[in-house]
Amino acid sequence: MMREANQPNQPVRLQGIAAAPGLASGETFTWRKLAVDIPSYTIQDPEAEIERLAAARAAAGVEIDALRLKVEREVGSEEAAVFEAHSMFLDDSSLLEATESRIRNHLNAEAAWMQAIEKAAGELAQIPDPTLSARAVDVRDVGRRVLNHLLGHIGPAAPVLTRPMVLIAADLEPSETAAMDKSKVLAFCTAGGGPTSHTAILAKAMGLPAVVGLGERLL
Repeated sequence: MMREANQPNQPVRLQGIAAAPGLASGETFTWRKLAVDIPSYTIQDPEAEIERLAAARAAAGVEIDALRLKVEREVGSEEAAVFEAHSMFLDDSSLLEATESRIRNHLNAEAAWMQAIEKAAGELAQIPDPTLSARAVDVRDVGRRVLNHLLGHIGPAAPVLTRPMVLIAADLEPSETAAMDKSKVLAFCTAGGGPTSHTAILAKAMGLPAVVGLGERLL
């Protein structure tokens, strides 16, 4: 239940989906990710672009391994397997072939990579099985991480809270959830997402109450 700023005495009830058990009450912090413009242009040296992509993937791989170790240390090896799946997406041969094919047709690495990522994520999202369709979020998580390295946009990996608060977001990717300082997060609520996502699995393991699918009014 939340109160609108212009109606302090009128509670607003939002219906969502329980993703992780628990009860929390407190001040809220709304986290909004900055939109990233993906450049698209014709390149003259495909091999140089493929090398740029390889370097970005290698840097992303180091970060994913660090997250896996953090989750394994703080939560458990079973939950850390989420990031083994991320490493598999990072090295997926069909994804790389689709990207390199676009690059060899003289498209820059950023656009080629994200086109391949969105195609793969879109196909996963269409699978009727909710557990499998939820993997689209993981693909986009990996895609965003590599894109950031290609663009040189290396910012905070997760919301940074200065005191314990209830985190509100449009959605949270698994890597953002894992990177959070859980001592500063009372719970989280998201406008989108589902209970079978890796984000929900991590929230349960971290002991963070979570409600997802609350809709755009949450924001």
